[in-house]
Amino acid sequence: QPKLTISTTPIAAGIRVDAAQVGIGQVLMDAHWGNHRIEFANVAGYQTPASVTTMLTEDQPNAVIVGEYIRLSGDGFIAIRPSDDLQKFDPAQLRIYVDNELILDGSDRTFDAALLGHLLSGKRMLRVHYGDLSNDIPVNTMDGHVAEITFRVESFFSKRRLSLRDKSAVPVEEWRDRVKKLEILTIS
Repeated sequence: QPKLTISTTPIAAGIRVDAAQVGIGQVLMDAHWGNHRIEFANVAGYQTPASVTTMLTEDQPNAVIVGEYIRLSGDGFIAIRPSDDLQKFDPAQLRIYVDNELILDGSDRTFDAALLGHLLSGKRMLRVHYGDLSNDIPVNTMDGHVAEITFRVESFFSKRRLSLRDKSAVPVEEWRDRVKKLEILTIS
């Protein structure tokens, strides 16, 4: 039985085979012999991979196709900082996603804030993981400005949650002046 293995990277996006939606992110499917056209969904902020046509034959019964999305760049920034009351911030436990793309996967060095740069202006979805906690927040990025997100671990009785707060965006130079004494981890 011929098979198609299709995936998208670095984000999970819609996959169509022969004009039919077959999944998101990764698909392993039985197929018929002959030509198959693979198409990838448009995702805001990313260049969509070109469609691919592959032929399954008895000599080549399997095909592996990877659709690589390229993040479009701009001049917007997002800064992520722990709140002042987070005494024991462990940067190795911090993971940050922008529009479902992993941007920061922990760090072996200490820092006070992570500055994510070259983001396209517009609405972005930011996901912050800290240890076993996770939360999402919509962020509006603008060229030449930094949208600052602070996170805090809150405890209610025996439950803990990650709280995210969006401060208004400020011009990059103004933000840099405000945080001169902080150790900044810059990621572009």
